Amino acid sequence: RGCHGLRIVPPYGSYVFLGTVLTDLPLASTGPSQKTLCPETCRACQKACPTGALTDQGCDVTKCLSDLTQKKGDLPPEAAAQIKASPTVWGCDLCQRACPWNQKAALTPLPEFREDLTPSLTLKDLEGLSNKAFRRQYATRAFAWRGIGPLKRNLELKEEKESPTTEK
Repeated sequence: RGCHGLRIVPPYGSYVFLGTVLTDLPLASTGPSQKTLCPETCRACQKACPTGALTDQGCDVTKCLSDLTQKKGDLPPEAAAQIKASPTVWGCDLCQRACPWNQKAALTPLPEFREDLTPSLTLKDLEGLSNKAFRRQYATRAFAWRGIGPLKRNLELKEEKESPTTEK
């Protein structure tokens, strides 16, 4: 595992999906691994984390920008400000981008699991869509599972203009 709390699988780094296979066959277990593959002095992921969610004690998921962008409903003002200041409206991955294990990570041969490089969405793209229509239209996108609400909220936060009456 890495200091960012994610599983590192050479040669793919932490850009992996984990799955489970259920069976009733007896299989030998290697047991859980608590060993980190990160050098003590690296901490690139911690330095890249915009919310301070990554510490020597692990990841505080309540501060993780990826988690915050995926929450449903209203957010506390601090979380809303973090989304507003972030470079994305969904997810984060800054810790993974900073991780040395990912700098030369092999690409999967499966196109379904490669990064989606389609253009960014705007509120106008979502205008008039029901949740069902949204899920149908964006079924292949990573954010579709959560529904239109969190994405719309995040886009609204990003597009808010600072009011001239707002105190600084």
